[in-house]
Amino acid sequence: MSHFYNNTHQPIKDLDDNNQNHPSKFKYTMRDTPQQNVNQAETLAINEKTDLISKSPFLTSFNKELTQDVTELAELITDASQPWQLHNCKMISKRCDKNDKLPFLYHYDQLPDFLKQSHPLKGNLLANFNTKMTATEACEMLGINTDSIATPWFIKVKGSLVIFHEPMQLAIRLHWSNTNKQFESVYCKEEDQALINAMAHWQFVGRIDTLYKKEKQRLTVYDEHAQNIEDARYIIPQSQGYELMPTNFSLVLINSLQENMNQLAWLNTVIQQKI
Repeated sequence: MSHFYNNTHQPIKDLDDNNQNHPSKFKYTMRDTPQQNVNQAETLAINEKTDLISKSPFLTSFNKELTQDVTELAELITDASQPWQLHNCKMISKRCDKNDKLPFLYHYDQLPDFLKQSHPLKGNLLANFNTKMTATEACEMLGINTDSIATPWFIKVKGSLVIFHEPMQLAIRLHWSNTNKQFESVYCKEEDQALINAMAHWQFVGRIDTLYKKEKQRLTVYDEHAQNIEDARYIIPQSQGYELMPTNFSLVLINSLQENMNQLAWLNTVIQQKI
């Protein structure tokens, strides 16, 4: 569930409740002083000063900051009680073929143990362990039948989706893929099954765009690894069009979502259906 905080990290009413639990002589307000024997003239002077301070633009802005609710965007997205809708899930590109090469070591690892024992990885084989080649070329280098090593499917699927929170008028465009690499090699006979296997552990990748029309709630992404505290928090801006989230905060949000994928099963279902 999303947790809404003010900048004191607890609801304002909690502070009031705690204050009420103390004896009256220890209940202080902006007009109180901890001195019990102050004379009336001094009290009036103090009250006049506190009135001026409380009306200053700086303090007014500061108090507004304290009382304004803030929530982490990742918590909002993974909160199952929130009315998220999927507006668009599309495949941007799909590659599934057998027309590429892998380092020799990848092919060698596919050999059964008896062939590894008869063809130890040394000499010329070791010298070419990182040389890219086809499965057929690897078999020729080993001097074995050309069908001894299977050719994998080379798969790269990329797509995007938009999730929409209607009450908050918030849209988030995310991108997904089966891998961050150039492709994923999948050893499987059938193409359809190879695609299913490749997408079994899809992930969020790349850029994130947000569209926040009303800014009813302050939404943030917090980067705990930022060098300066003033650069550690990104506030989702109000906008009438999509705004690109800075790269470091996109990575933070992606990592948070990946760690909570069990709470995003509804997205997984849609993506698997798209494949």
